[in-house]
Order: sequence, then C-alpha cells, then structure tokens
Amino acid sequence: MDVSYFARLIFGLHVSDLAGYMFDRQRSRFLRALSLFHVVLPIVLLWMLDRLGYDPRAPLAQTLLAWVVLPVSYAVIRSGDENINWVYGLDKRQNRIPPLVYLALVMLAYPIGLYLPTHFALNALFARS
Repeated sequence: MDVSYFARLIFGLHVSDLAGYMFDRQRSRFLRALSLFHVVLPIVLLWMLDRLGYDPRAPLAQTLLAWVVLPVSYAVIRSGDENINWVYGLDKRQNRIPPLVYLALVMLAYPIGLYLPTHFALNALFARS
C-alpha cells in the first residue's frame, strides 16, 4: 500500500487500487487518517532491523504463516466482493483459471516472488554478525 499511496500522492500514478480509498473524499477524514500508520510503519521496521538484526529464519516463518492466512482469507471472503490478500486475483477477481488453482499459485508466488527476494536484501543489509 505504501508504494501505491506515495506514487499517487506525489506523482499522480495509479500503481494499484490498494490505496484508492485514501483519496476517496466520500470516506471520512478520520477513517482515512487511521491508515496513515502505513507511513510510519516502514521507518519503524527499518529502525528495528538496524537495532536487532535480521533473523534468517524469517522466510520460513512468513511462508508458514501465509500458508495459513491465504486459505483462511479465501474461505472467509468466498461470498463477498472483497479480495483480501489477492486470493481471487490482482485487484479484481480473475476468471481465467479455477479459483483453487489460482490460490495455489498465489501460495507459491508469495514465498518465491516476495519473501525470498526480500530475505536476500534484508539479510545482506541487516545480518547479525
């Protein structure tokens, strides 16, 4: 969401619709302000990594957590229009492949395409000595 929010705020670019509600004037300012923790959170996380170091076991723990959260998200939102954690498609529901096959691909894509590259970067920058 941070990239989507700042890209739209600073450059007017629509990277994704994840932060679209932040620019929806029909939603109250209070509701939109609640999400501003996304601005501070990356700074706090980087500070914590600098102070505590990076644990190389993180990708395994994150993958196991995702393999619980993604099927639960799929089961909980089955009848709704929301698409939490993109378990039904990117930004909107996809119809090209069966939903369970798509969910399995998402469960593989998160660790391979997101967690491993992040692991290598964080391990290189914040490894404990």
